[in-house]
Amino acid sequence: MNEVYPVSFAQRRLWFAEQLTPGGARQHVDLTRRVHGTVDVAALQSAVDTVVARHESLRTRFGVVDGSPVQVIVSTVAVPVEVIETGDAPAALREVIERPFRLDEAPLLRVALIRGGGDTVLTFVLHHIIADGWSLGVLADEIGSCYLAYLGGTKPHLPPLRLQYVDYTLWQAEAVKSEAVAARHRDYVAALSGAPQLLELPGDRLRPDEPRHEGATTEFTIPDETMAAVERLATRCGSTVYMTLLSAYFLVLSRWTGQRDLLVATPSAGRGRSETEALIGFFVNTVVLRGDVSGDPTVAELVARTRDASLAAFANEDVPFEWLVEGLAPERSLIHHPLVQAMFSYQNTPGDELKLPGARLERLDVYGGTSMFDMTLELAPGASGLDGVVQYSTALFDPETAHRFAVHFGNAVAAMVDAPDRPVSGIEILAAEEREHLLRTGTGAPSGDLTPALTRIRDRAASEPDRVAVIDTDGEVSYEWLCRHADTVAAALRELGLEPESLVAVCLPRNRFMLSTLLGVWAADAAFVPLDPGYPAARLEFMLADSGAVAVLSTRELAASLPIAEGTPVIHVDELPDNPTLEPSAVEVPADRLAYTIYTSGSTGRPKGVQIEHRGIANQIDAFADLLGFTAEDRMAGLTSMSFDPVFIELFVPLVTGGTVVMLDNTMAGDPERLDEALTEHGVTVAQATPSTWKLYTDHAKDAPPRLRRILTGGEALSSDLAESLLWLGLEVHNVYGPTETTVWATSAHITDPGRITVGRPIPGLRMFIMDSHGRLAPTGAAGELWIAGTGVARSYQGRADLSAERFVTAPDGTRAFRTGDLARWNRDGSLDFLGRVDDQVKIRGHRIELGEIEAVLREHPDVRDALVAVRTAPGGEKQLVAAVTGSAAGAAVAPGGQPGREPTSTDWLASEAKRWAARQLPAHMVPSQITAVAALPLTPSGKGDRKAVAALAAPPDTAPDRALPADDAQLRLHEVWCEVLQLPAVSVTANLFDLGATSMSIVKVRQELRVRHGLDLPLTAFFTHPTIAALAASLGVEPRPAVGAKRGAARRRVPHPDAARRRERRRGRT
Repeated sequence: MNEVYPVSFAQRRLWFAEQLTPGGARQHVDLTRRVHGTVDVAALQSAVDTVVARHESLRTRFGVVDGSPVQVIVSTVAVPVEVIETGDAPAALREVIERPFRLDEAPLLRVALIRGGGDTVLTFVLHHIIADGWSLGVLADEIGSCYLAYLGGTKPHLPPLRLQYVDYTLWQAEAVKSEAVAARHRDYVAALSGAPQLLELPGDRLRPDEPRHEGATTEFTIPDETMAAVERLATRCGSTVYMTLLSAYFLVLSRWTGQRDLLVATPSAGRGRSETEALIGFFVNTVVLRGDVSGDPTVAELVARTRDASLAAFANEDVPFEWLVEGLAPERSLIHHPLVQAMFSYQNTPGDELKLPGARLERLDVYGGTSMFDMTLELAPGASGLDGVVQYSTALFDPETAHRFAVHFGNAVAAMVDAPDRPVSGIEILAAEEREHLLRTGTGAPSGDLTPALTRIRDRAASEPDRVAVIDTDGEVSYEWLCRHADTVAAALRELGLEPESLVAVCLPRNRFMLSTLLGVWAADAAFVPLDPGYPAARLEFMLADSGAVAVLSTRELAASLPIAEGTPVIHVDELPDNPTLEPSAVEVPADRLAYTIYTSGSTGRPKGVQIEHRGIANQIDAFADLLGFTAEDRMAGLTSMSFDPVFIELFVPLVTGGTVVMLDNTMAGDPERLDEALTEHGVTVAQATPSTWKLYTDHAKDAPPRLRRILTGGEALSSDLAESLLWLGLEVHNVYGPTETTVWATSAHITDPGRITVGRPIPGLRMFIMDSHGRLAPTGAAGELWIAGTGVARSYQGRADLSAERFVTAPDGTRAFRTGDLARWNRDGSLDFLGRVDDQVKIRGHRIELGEIEAVLREHPDVRDALVAVRTAPGGEKQLVAAVTGSAAGAAVAPGGQPGREPTSTDWLASEAKRWAARQLPAHMVPSQITAVAALPLTPSGKGDRKAVAALAAPPDTAPDRALPADDAQLRLHEVWCEVLQLPAVSVTANLFDLGATSMSIVKVRQELRVRHGLDLPLTAFFTHPTIAALAASLGVEPRPAVGAKRGAARRRVPHPDAARRRERRRGRT
């Protein structure tokens, strides 16, 4: 009679993984040997029969009782030795090893003797759920002993087993109920709390949307002499070889990811009780180790930290990994392993030496081509040192990347043992040739002649005076008029007695006078400070005062609203007389002369002025005129705000090349219909905008304007979907990136594949370096801070010597560079990936924003004690600023007539008041779209402001109360089952079920209940890809019927764009 027992925690994990992605060989283990000699098949069969009868685990299958997996011990099971005669032994071997098992059928073991082509191979293949690596050693010993006995005509004499695997399972089930194990679990969870739960190893590709476990390996060896030094270092640090090598692994992972707090998995044999050592079964547990590389410890200090962390972790090795995951509750995902994505293994299990008298057996390692983790480092003593294997996910990494990781690990070990007292920042893991390659990769082509834009535009006016230079709402003007009016502005400025590089504020609407005025400032040998008329008065007042602007150029109407200091000269440029006889300015502007000072967001609440020289803007013009193939027949849209430096590409590239600037109304960026009409009407051939603007445009446009051929998009991340939409319109798309401090754009990528979005390569005249947190070159593919050197680097920050010294530094090649604060990495093809910010800066609608500046402004409100600002992604993919504020200690955060404390009106009043305050102090793009008043700001476990929690406070529209109830029959069925399984009275249909406590086993129970009650057979993957009731119900593909009692309108669906189907078909057919 078959016996039924609960599964162990580890078996439950493997069983669930098999249900999630059934079939395949990723969970198989094997004992395979090449046979030199003969094998007695009858003796081998008897040996197999004896061992199978001896170990219940080899007679186990798995079933389901009440939604939970169970072990079923089958009384008798036949495991025949398959004798395979073949002409292709390797192919036959692979078929035997990769042939899937069914967990509900015993045995989960097969044995085959393969003969063919003069080769004989013996293999034992087991499902991992019944055997671990240690078990293979037990199997080898017992098969060898039994075979020897049967070959000699006697019965084998194996020592009796004191336990079976199910005894261990029952013991474990009781042990985890004990207070001792519960206390260790709490301590273990506390020790790992706050650690990053995703190791951001830089892959060569994005993670696939569904779980894939294909893998490959690369091998290496650390020589004996280095390992002798490792042993000496371990002894000095009171550590072990294992812990010392693990320290090197932590160091390399830290260099590759930029993370200093790391979680890594390591296997534990799980056989703490001596009577388990003779058993075949799945005892191994995954122990999670926390690596701490913070604060630049010495090598010896890092080893000591790793020693202490390892001892603490292994003290809890009997705490099941599955229980640990439930305690830490990481975000669940199909696309990566929960909690840990890297494994470290140092071989210490007994050998699996199989001996069969009459034959010499040669170990044959058959790698099944799987990888359960992103990366696994396996180490074991070898014949001439330490043998290493890097096992990696081929869905993420190329072989060259894995090989480079192996080289870096070997370099790290060698450098660490040579200098135990050196800070880890001084440990070089790069080879000399890789360093040289990185320096070459980051170098753009040489600059052009850097002739200032003013000189080149004058030359154009002299050679083609009547050519159309600018089109605006009042018509068009020629190059001759443009330069003549610029000279008029210059003459007016010279009458003020300006010194070279004097700063002149310019505040103008987007028209012809904007261009002629900027040129006029340069013709007067001055520099301009662009002011956006839409900025709040307080910000404009600061910019005028901080820059020390000696004059203001504007219109009479705009000047009346500007906070201009008394006595500051104001010139109304649109009222200056047109003087055809005026002598052109004879000023020749040097390339190193200051061209403009433009203000960007600052973390202290004060905007900072960036000083840009003429050579920087000249280099931009040369680079993008060439990149865009700009000719005199091209017209470029002037769409960008004057406060956003990409405007200078729009204004000056066309004029230097003899083309035309089409000045568009500043509201068109938010009105795709008007923008489309203007681009078409004026025959625009080149346009530039942020991805946010292009997203609005593509949502509206059916076709691109007839003459529009090339576009630039930058200032924020370009999504694959948007790139596909732009390419579908037939546009040539250039994705650009650059901080203001290096003059407009620093890189460019011609996007042809929407699935591969990068920011490209450096433009001519610039050099780039990816640096780690200690100022060392980061490896290829590793994340680090981007430093930029070369022609476009700003002179400094206006009046901020301290900040200038901090951000403008010496590059690895000895030149002056700007530390961007942006995270980036080099791809193997030499292109650059932008990964986000090192600090709290973000990009919203193309504007670089310091979250700290917004927080500082909010704190200035007398009723706000503290503030925290975050970025959330709206349902449509748009990035939005949100904030949380707390009331002042004096309790002033109360609506008039209200009571202090938690009254809803008081918090509502504070939130709306804080938003009004922000709108008065900050530009529109810096005002949070939602502000929430809270009793206390949320904090991370380390005590820092929790921006993720602030972002979560801003609920998207589909979580409003009238959407929370089941809206149709499908949602109602799911809702009933989930409430029962989670033991909750009600569940919002838009809530993430994992956030409400769902686990892998509760998913299994829900799946079974849906199958039994409603005939719904859902794949387990559906619960991960659709983690809310509403999403899961929608995925069922049935016509929704309103649920009884559901609110009218609760199940509204978005109506697709009428051209959506046509677009999809066209995209499918695009070549």
